[in-house]
Amino acid sequence: MDLEVIILALALIVSCVTLFVTWQTARRQLRAYVNVSDISVNVITHPVAVLFKNLGQTPAYKCNAQVRLWAFEKGTEDFTLPQLPLESQATLGAGMELPIGATWPQLNDVQVTALREGGLTVWMFGRIEYQDIYGRPHTTRFRFQYVSPDGAWKTSGFKVCPEGNDAN
Repeated sequence: MDLEVIILALALIVSCVTLFVTWQTARRQLRAYVNVSDISVNVITHPVAVLFKNLGQTPAYKCNAQVRLWAFEKGTEDFTLPQLPLESQATLGAGMELPIGATWPQLNDVQVTALREGGLTVWMFGRIEYQDIYGRPHTTRFRFQYVSPDGAWKTSGFKVCPEGNDAN
């Protein structure tokens, strides 16, 4: 009889561990995952559109995105962002996209020349904050660098940076 009790206790422990692991996996799989899915630049008027997409299986609530497009001289980069305003919140369903526009910084002729020569870099960076279906807050931070090999708009674009991109 003692052996049966030990086996039953072990089976109960294994069942509890299995249930806990299953619950944790479900929480990870059944949550929103919002990230940058596309960046487009209009080659005529030059506005930038950033497209965020919920790649998860459930809605992302209280989505609040901020995009900044800024030119910095090499070595003077400052990627800090002010706190997001609360009035721009939205719900982003599973598979849905949210476009956010960004305006180019006003560059004078000297800065345009510096950009073409590599002394000035245009960065696009920001974050999107949201809550999953469990009410847990998440943040996705992103950073892209404008690259123009020959200085022409048609061959330029944004490339993802090795730093400044993270999510929780």
